[in-house]
Amino acid sequence: MGTLDKVVPFISRHIYTLSTANLNRLINGYIRKGNLRDARKLFDQNPTSRNTVIWNTIISAYIQNDEPHNAQNLFDEMPDRDIVSWNTALSGLKKIKNPEGVYLCFLKMRRVGLKPNEFTLSIMISAILDTVFNVLTPQIHAVVVSLGFNSSVFVGSALMRGYAHVGDRVALGRVFDEISIKNVASWNALVLGYMDLGDTDEAQRVFGLMPERNVVSWTTLVNGYIGNKKTSAARSVFDRMTERNVVSWTVMISGYVQNGKFVDALRLFLLMLRSGTQGNHFTLSSVLEACAGCSSLLLGKQVHLNVLKSGIPDDGGTPGMGWAHEHWKSLRG
Repeated sequence: MGTLDKVVPFISRHIYTLSTANLNRLINGYIRKGNLRDARKLFDQNPTSRNTVIWNTIISAYIQNDEPHNAQNLFDEMPDRDIVSWNTALSGLKKIKNPEGVYLCFLKMRRVGLKPNEFTLSIMISAILDTVFNVLTPQIHAVVVSLGFNSSVFVGSALMRGYAHVGDRVALGRVFDEISIKNVASWNALVLGYMDLGDTDEAQRVFGLMPERNVVSWTTLVNGYIGNKKTSAARSVFDRMTERNVVSWTVMISGYVQNGKFVDALRLFLLMLRSGTQGNHFTLSSVLEACAGCSSLLLGKQVHLNVLKSGIPDDGGTPGMGWAHEHWKSLRG
């Protein structure tokens, strides 16, 4: 990116001669470098060279940079919007947990005559989960059918979660049946739906019928049992897994913590490290909570030493880890 910095003085002298293609390249270069401020400066200095793609690029960068309000303000100024523009705006509203905003933005998009795509509809459905707007799931389903997306795995998976969250098991099964070509993702969504409904027996039955499974399938079943406070069943499934990743381990460790089984959580964490799997800050967060609740000082010290040896990065996303390091060091004397 040093080359980009060297050409900035030249750009400043010839700023209004930039073509749309060159402006796009430079803005993307600044964004890849993490310099959104200078990307926006170039954007503002070249009003005649901007096209819809460039507008979308800046809006998307704001959302990725956790600046959804700036993204929304720029979207409101946008003269011409395509489906990517609207989907990006919807994603920003979803990110700040504004389901009403997502719904109103969707209605506005429909009023201007733009047809939603699969991504639009999946954003809509996922944005209203666990909110009062969940009651809109049947209406969104009607839109899905009218647009011919009812056979889509992508949209169908989102709809199944929506119906599970409103407690409609009949509609959940109907959506699955409507998917023309079912893949492992659609089966995973059905298992998750039954787990969300609290029907662990049906979830297990569906899992047994799956023509193929992946690590997500197994982890979904484990997480579902944990969500229904069946940690023994979750561990039984976990132990049968032939392939595990950091998510699988973290889900099981976190499940023990959620159910007050702190010693089991710490023992499983040590087993994870011995397996060669490196945790992340989500793993560490659960381990910290388990150590706080565990009465075994010896086990806590053992976990702390293994965390230090493992080199698991603490990127600042684990509240209290700094305190824990100091606390355990003082206990060791």
